[in-house]
Amino acid sequence: ALGLIILGVVLFINNFTAIEIADLYKYWPILIISVGLEMFVYIVIYRHDENVKLRLDALCIIFIIIAGIAASYPSFKLNQVSFDIFDINSTVNGVKYRSQLQETITKDGVSKDFTINKLEVRNDFGDIKVLPHDENYIKVEALVKIKHNDEKAAREYLERVLNITEGEKTQISAAEYNQTNKNDYSRAEIDFVIYIPQGVEADLDCSFGDIQAQGVTKDLVVNDKHGNITVKDIGGSAVIKNSFGDIELKNIGGKVEADNQHGDIEADTVNGAARLETSFGAIEALNIRSSLNVKNSYGKITVSNVTGDAEIKSSFGDIDASNIDGDTVISNNNGSIDVNELMGDVQITNSFGRIQYSSPNAQNADIYAKTKFGDIETDLPLNKTKSVNDNTIEGKTGKGKYRIELTTNNGEIEIK
Repeated sequence: ALGLIILGVVLFINNFTAIEIADLYKYWPILIISVGLEMFVYIVIYRHDENVKLRLDALCIIFIIIAGIAASYPSFKLNQVSFDIFDINSTVNGVKYRSQLQETITKDGVSKDFTINKLEVRNDFGDIKVLPHDENYIKVEALVKIKHNDEKAAREYLERVLNITEGEKTQISAAEYNQTNKNDYSRAEIDFVIYIPQGVEADLDCSFGDIQAQGVTKDLVVNDKHGNITVKDIGGSAVIKNSFGDIELKNIGGKVEADNQHGDIEADTVNGAARLETSFGAIEALNIRSSLNVKNSYGKITVSNVTGDAEIKSSFGDIDASNIDGDTVISNNNGSIDVNELMGDVQITNSFGRIQYSSPNAQNADIYAKTKFGDIETDLPLNKTKSVNDNTIEGKTGKGKYRIELTTNNGEIEIK
């Protein structure tokens, strides 16, 4: 109770004075000393008094633990902004700012005197959203946030914060930030909403922020480093690259190339070939109306409804594949493989994990399956061979139209 009273008084005083009290958290061990003194007084004076009992409140202990954690980690950083849990002011690149300037800038009729064929957007801090409209020019809405200690200097920066170059290739970006002014104001955080006409390609680049693009009727290129990417209803091809964040693709008119480092990839309804790759995250590919190439290092892969050939590779994670019309090649190192409704030739290899195969092409195929440590189960009329090192089955069903090869080192194989 005493700790809560002191903390409340300190925070209340801080609202009305300029006294520097942010370092008071360093004295949190006094709470432990107080508990120890209470126990000592009880043992020395009141130990034999039956009317006085010592009781340690669980909430008191929790409060002390929280105080200790807060003292050990008094601040944390996100990108280049740090937040002090004992101070409401934000710190950017080591500079503490007292206030924030926030305004929306609207630029209408951008490149109205040109036949626009391409849009390029560059943003360091903030989101980018691109949407379609029926006009023949570009409209820009920019929500700008600037932290500052000097409002006049921050407003001067605000007046020139946008760079717009009009033309057939229209370029939009944030103005260069001069680090020598960092004590007066921070780099601007800008959230762009940009409306573009039909027939315009888009090239979007962001360092810290989400990117959304919808209704681009031509090709689209997106590069992000830290943020989620959402792309929908694109008339042309889409080339997407991200480092930290998820990628969502839906209804793409052309081919897709999506590369990610740390995050999931979801692709649904792609009318061209698709290549999807991530290192840490799940991949889901649905309704691919051409060939598909998927590669993952750590995460599950789900594939369904592919018109062309499919090549699927994983290192650590389960693989589920179904309804593939073309040939299928699947390889995995650690994880189960479940496949259903495959129509072409099939080659599946695994190192540690089972293979479950259920597909009508097994009724008309030349089949070979082998496992070193595990059983093979099937009702098909195939020849089974079991030795000390390997279990194998092989043979033909129907006219042997398709070739099916299933091998794993450690795991069971089931064929239906």
